[in-house]
Amino acid sequence: MASEATQQRRPSRAEYIIGWTLGLVCLVAYLASPNVKMTNGDTFGWARYLEEYASAQGTLFYPTEPKQPGPRASRLSEEQLSRLGTRERTAGWWVLWNPHHLLYLPATGTLFRLVHRIIPALPAIEFLRFCSALAGFGTILLLYRLMVRIIPGSPYPLPWCLLLAFSPTFFRYATDGTQYPVPVFFLAVASGGIWAFALSSRRGILIRAGFWMALAILFHQIVVLIVPFLLLGSLLLIRGMRKRGGEISYRWFWGLALVALGIPILVYLAAAALALIPTGEFTLSGLFKYGTLYARQPAYWTRSVLDGLAINFVTFIGFYFGNARTHRLFLQSAWFTALVMIVPATWITAIAAFRRMPELGRWWLGLCLLWILPLLVFLSIWNPGHEFYHLFLTIPLGCVAVMGAEAVRTSGRRASLDLALFWLWCLIAIGFNLRLALAGSGWIAG
Repeated sequence: MASEATQQRRPSRAEYIIGWTLGLVCLVAYLASPNVKMTNGDTFGWARYLEEYASAQGTLFYPTEPKQPGPRASRLSEEQLSRLGTRERTAGWWVLWNPHHLLYLPATGTLFRLVHRIIPALPAIEFLRFCSALAGFGTILLLYRLMVRIIPGSPYPLPWCLLLAFSPTFFRYATDGTQYPVPVFFLAVASGGIWAFALSSRRGILIRAGFWMALAILFHQIVVLIVPFLLLGSLLLIRGMRKRGGEISYRWFWGLALVALGIPILVYLAAAALALIPTGEFTLSGLFKYGTLYARQPAYWTRSVLDGLAINFVTFIGFYFGNARTHRLFLQSAWFTALVMIVPATWITAIAAFRRMPELGRWWLGLCLLWILPLLVFLSIWNPGHEFYHLFLTIPLGCVAVMGAEAVRTSGRRASLDLALFWLWCLIAIGFNLRLALAGSGWIAG
């Protein structure tokens, strides 16, 4: 692992060039391979709402309200409508403000309404896919730059980021139009800010990182599970700085927490007030009802925690190899199992090398494990096996894997062999994944 002094350096010009080249190659690949066969059902619903929103009369920010309730209301029974809330019965653009991903549709809807005035022929689904491709490009670029700062001089970030970029799950959602890639990108920005603060102690960077965490929460509710653990990791960092004689005050941690959690709370309350005051549901019970719509649906909860944990763990590993589409191969193909199990092997070597890492490296590894913990638990009891939620672990799982590979790298001729073997493994994995990744694009029959 890199020494404390080495970790202070900025990425070299070559690393900047490699990062941007990697990101742009991914962007071109994502835009050239639209997901036409495996598009998430949400995407079609979002696109329909955006088309209606963009075509409505009125000003840019105040389109005329629709007169008829959305199609969801006509599908649901009176009992379901009563359980979900009075607002489900009424027409209005409030349906864009889904508490599960509160700002995703309002933000993309307003932007698409503006773009629609300039390019009327652009379909909403293509606009959403373009947003996902940009978010995927940004995540790969920022993750590579983060890795080369955490482990300066390591040759492993490039092959790992290539493996991630063309893994079936990441590739699928970078070419889809769902809400997941954008908040993952925001978390990548926040992660870079936290690491920059760890190196420089510049308080403003920490507050900006809190803002990006807040945006990630507002674009997808599951980030609420992650942010408290990122705040805990930041608190431990500040505590360590103070022990070493740093002059940073705990006020900056409270400022970070206030921004990261306070902004989403205020935005949710404002949106809830606009939607629920007319129906008389703007109460604590009403706020809780709408804020936990998905968590309160019994079909999403597993009946067996042990089964959920096993499925969840396999999905953690399979995130890079197709997930549910390749689960059966664990039982059918020994070589595939050996190929895949290298991923958790890198996580184990990172944890085993914890004591040999520099202090900042140990702290970052601990932060990544804190990040993983809530989703390891929650996704074992709620919706286990749904790979799109594992996108939110792209950053910590990747960092731990690269830190593990670096931890066992030797020197001299053996180091070249280690790197060659790692590249060989990544290329074999990419070759295996490519058919799965392109199966929904139309380039290959899925």
